[in-house]
Amino acid sequence: MNPRRVNAAAGVIHGSQVAGKRTATGLAADLEAACLLQSPETAAEQVELRTKVEELDFLHRTTLPELRREVEHHKDGKARWRKRAEAAEARVAELEQREAQWAAAERIVSEARDKGTDLIDTCLIADALGVGAEADGITRRIAPTQALREDVPPLRGRALLDALTVERAEKAHNQRLGIEEPHDSPLHHDYRLGRDQPQPDAAP
Repeated sequence: MNPRRVNAAAGVIHGSQVAGKRTATGLAADLEAACLLQSPETAAEQVELRTKVEELDFLHRTTLPELRREVEHHKDGKARWRKRAEAAEARVAELEQREAQWAAAERIVSEARDKGTDLIDTCLIADALGVGAEADGITRRIAPTQALREDVPPLRGRALLDALTVERAEKAHNQRLGIEEPHDSPLHHDYRLGRDQPQPDAAP
């Protein structure tokens, strides 16, 4: 006895009874429709034939433009899945690279501990993690700007300040330069005082 076939037949009979079929002929017809009165080979063959009939019926009911749209839809879906697969492969490669970098960094730390020292060369760690290359790239990008900022000696340290502070420092510096002009000095006056007049005992 095959328990699976028995349970399947019981399910078909129960469904027939719920549908209101009470006669043996009705139950047998439902069992035959479910391919439960045939051998497994015959049942499998009948399922295959039904699938082919459904495919032929679909082709008969579908026009050529609809078939072309269906083909394009499947092609587009295939392209999307291929793109997702490529992105997943790239992500896997990136994670593998990071894993290798962390393994190299851990190896450096382990070797330092084996030597009995707590001093670890951070440059080696940065190189192992790939941080050194990124820092070099940033340095190359900001080096020209840094050089221009350091051309003015009084404001040599302004590269360490933010933009607003730099602007204020430049303004104050220019004001100090302006004060050095005698005629712009707040102590300058254009009228004569007593000390500016000729003295009585002064030589003519």
